[in-house]
Amino acid sequence: MADLPGPISTTGPVDLVPLDEAVALIRAVRIEEALAALAPGITPGQRTGLTDHCELAHTAVLLSAPSERELRAAIRSRGLTVGPCRPSTVARHRLADRYGADPEELDVSILSAPVPGPGGQRREVEIFALIVPEGSPSRRVAGPETAERNEEHLALRVLRPDHVVLGKLRAQLTGPGRMHSDGGGYNAHEDGTVLYFRTGSVGGSPLCRRLELYAPGHHPHVLAAHLDARDPRPLDDFPLQAGRPGPGGTPTARAEET
Repeated sequence: MADLPGPISTTGPVDLVPLDEAVALIRAVRIEEALAALAPGITPGQRTGLTDHCELAHTAVLLSAPSERELRAAIRSRGLTVGPCRPSTVARHRLADRYGADPEELDVSILSAPVPGPGGQRREVEIFALIVPEGSPSRRVAGPETAERNEEHLALRVLRPDHVVLGKLRAQLTGPGRMHSDGGGYNAHEDGTVLYFRTGSVGGSPLCRRLELYAPGHHPHVLAAHLDARDPRPLDDFPLQAGRPGPGGTPTARAEET
């Protein structure tokens, strides 16, 4: 796994350290390294089976800012270009459930910035944009969430998905890969099915604790099985790696559009 940079000093209303780490990782990491870090129980042969069906698509982080204008300016300061905002329903509800907030009070959208991979592959950094104006009740969500970084993940895109392939990939990750279901959903805006997984670790980089499996198309049977298997335990109930304490946010799942 590529080394992540140390903390980077930032000024202004947006903490860009998570973004810097996500860019550094997606630029350098190879899919084999990512799978070895996230699912160390998978053998090299099993990793080859996964890489035959998937490509590394993006890293994802949550950034909070007083306005979309300030957030876009902060992202541009890192030399990145993002497109228009896309609605995020699943992430918004996950945040609302985690902190007991009204989802209608949370302004959450998705921005994507293209970043080339180590071989020039087309990859992205996906940014969950949590907009928190002065005096907004969302401040009680933004503070702990930006500290705990619960929504960060690496994402694999399934190249030619059907229910058989997707089911086998899921079985590999939750079986020998020892990952746990962490919810998912169907994005009708993009016609894509998302399965989230998490490791049993609360140590190390937040980017290497969760995995998204993105499959173009609607795959309701595999999604239903994945949601039914979601492990309800908070991260604090899992053994630590390297003795490092971590956040204790409880993941939630919703079978809704992202």
